[in-house]
Amino acid sequence: MIKTLSFCSATMAMLALSIPSASALTNPEVRQCSALGKSLKARQADAKAKAETRESLLIDVEAAGDVWEEAEE
Repeated sequence: MIKTLSFCSATMAMLALSIPSASALTNPEVRQCSALGKSLKARQADAKAKAETRESLLIDVEAAGDVWEEAEE
């Protein structure tokens, strides 16, 4: 049990040292992350608008396909 606990403690210590912390970022890197975060929200909104447009166009295309199939019969 003690060996297991010491192994777990050693493993956790190694993981903690290997994971970079946010404070290790330089000021330019922090500014770049902030800018990317802001642009991500704008891009997500744009993608949502495009998906909604695609859905409405899909309905129109399927309706036109149904008309085409009925005309062929």
